[in-house]
Amino acid sequence: MRGSMREKKPGVWQLRVYCGRNTAGRQVMRHRTVRGGRRTAESALATFVAEVEAQHRAVPEGTLEHLLERWLDLVDRDRSPTTAAEYRRLADKRVIPALGAKRLHRLGPADLDAFYTALTDEGLSPSSVRRVHALISRACAQAVKWGWMATNPAARASPPVVRPPERDAPDLDAALTVFAAADKLHPELAGLWRLAAASGLRRGELAGLRWSDINGQELRVRRSIAVVKGEIIEKEPKTRQGRRLLLPDAAAQLVAARKTWQKEVAAELDVVLPDDPWLWSLRVEANRPPNPSSLTEAWNRARDATKVEGFRLHDLRHLQATILIDAGIPLPVVSQRLGHANLTTTANIYTHAVAARDSEAADIAGGAFFDEDKGEDGNGDQDDDDR
Repeated sequence: MRGSMREKKPGVWQLRVYCGRNTAGRQVMRHRTVRGGRRTAESALATFVAEVEAQHRAVPEGTLEHLLERWLDLVDRDRSPTTAAEYRRLADKRVIPALGAKRLHRLGPADLDAFYTALTDEGLSPSSVRRVHALISRACAQAVKWGWMATNPAARASPPVVRPPERDAPDLDAALTVFAAADKLHPELAGLWRLAAASGLRRGELAGLRWSDINGQELRVRRSIAVVKGEIIEKEPKTRQGRRLLLPDAAAQLVAARKTWQKEVAAELDVVLPDDPWLWSLRVEANRPPNPSSLTEAWNRARDATKVEGFRLHDLRHLQATILIDAGIPLPVVSQRLGHANLTTTANIYTHAVAARDSEAADIAGGAFFDEDKGEDGNGDQDDDDR
């Protein structure tokens, strides 16, 4: 390893160590700044060179599998359990069998592009391939921070483009039909479907509601329920700070009725409820949240008992958003209720609803600028002095 130093200004030295060339053939240098005299800088440079040499002795023979194992340990610590489990699944099923033995210093964007093409040829959807790409990119970004790789090859790779699917507007009559069937098949969950439609909550967020989360018409999303390796867990919602939204009065009454019903059943069976029961618990004790999959299965059974086809529980969330956008509710308000990370997500998902409002926008623009009753300047016969 070659090192050099220069005094940028009195007492401030820039150290540089040559680390070889990247997969594009460009020189890679590492930099460090120290303060002090020449002897201090020379000593720091020797230490810097030794550190880089030690890293390069250990890492060039390292493999992508070794990197993924180390990086996934960080993911287990810092990410939600469901995210960590999904990353491990993708690493074990997709990445390690194909590229795990690849040496880090030989992993380039061309290798990744060939891998992505192979996954596509196997029938994996573009969005699924992008998830694999995200896994590799984040692991390699960490390797760069650790000094294991000079650059991130995934940053120059070309995963497939994901085009948002055109989503048909959910049908309100279909939802009401399934509600009626669900009331008969699963009376203990009758109010859940209407609350889902009125709030736009995700399935895990619905399962995670406790009594204290709803006070009158105010609902607070504080947690979500998920299943990881067969175990029901509680995690933060997608918007980590949670969110607050208001319910229609009818939905608030529905929740109050649910709480009353839980109290009455517990009293009848001589069961003591916890201090803060789970609102949609499937247990009389209300001491455990429902498995989100159980809610989906109940909805599917009710739907299959009707002539409605393909209407998912998650479509109730889309139904609420479509109704609100059609009614002219501003997109930022809809986005906040849904708990989207940004406004772009809402606009991309609900293109159909936004496009429907565009016709009304065109009529308004036409009335403003092309009304024959107005003068040529678009303001009628009114003189400037009169305005």
